[in-house]
Amino acid sequence: MNERFLDPKYVDNLAKAGLISSDNKENVLFKWTDPNNVANIVGADVQGTYRQPFEKRLNQATGKLGRPYYKGIAANSSSTGGFRVPIFQDLTKPLRLYVTESPIEALSLIEHNLKTNDPEKAIYFSQSGLKYDAMKEQIESLTPFVKDNEQLEVVFAVNNDEHGREYVKDSLKKMKAEDFEMHPFLQMPNINNGDWNEVLELEKTGQLKSRLTKQKDLKQAQALLQNEKVVVEDKKSLNPLNRLIPGANNSVKKETSQQLEVTR
Repeated sequence: MNERFLDPKYVDNLAKAGLISSDNKENVLFKWTDPNNVANIVGADVQGTYRQPFEKRLNQATGKLGRPYYKGIAANSSSTGGFRVPIFQDLTKPLRLYVTESPIEALSLIEHNLKTNDPEKAIYFSQSGLKYDAMKEQIESLTPFVKDNEQLEVVFAVNNDEHGREYVKDSLKKMKAEDFEMHPFLQMPNINNGDWNEVLELEKTGQLKSRLTKQKDLKQAQALLQNEKVVVEDKKSLNPLNRLIPGANNSVKKETSQQLEVTR
């Protein structure tokens, strides 16, 4: 977790509260609580802590590079669940729901907001992706706790990329059609194609080394794929049939080879 620049104090507090733990493979588990019964665990995000070998991450067929760390969802998790953290500093404030894409981004946003925002009464929620139904369930579970003269404040804090922006646009359209009673806000990272963990990294280090690492990995992947291509081409050039009649198909090459052997 140190590589993610999260304050160990917050992580430890959540571990003591039973929201974060680990499994027998030393993966970090971000536990999902039932919004209607927080004592009930309905799923978990599974986050690896060991960097996966580069060769395992690279898909030779597609050329795509996978994540450096394992990331998944525990078996039998609720389809609409997600990691949620309550931050109740001022109970006089309107109830607010922050919607993020991952637990680490939710925790990063909490750190950012604790330094920049006034005290609040909020739930920070990770959808583990972009899942409208998951957000909808959270809104419906929180609506009964909103004061009569107020509306639930829903803050879209997803990644500042094409998928995130489209999600916000589509969600607002659906909410309007379903006549949701809530007040929407937008708080996206001020980094193009960035997420809240990158914001935290930039705030704490003044740079984005994580992006440089990604770029380095991509270059390494391209070089590896190019080397594989060269090796394949070299193997083709070593085929004696290819040297006999360059550009001819295999059946012609075999036939020509047999004819040459007969005439010798």
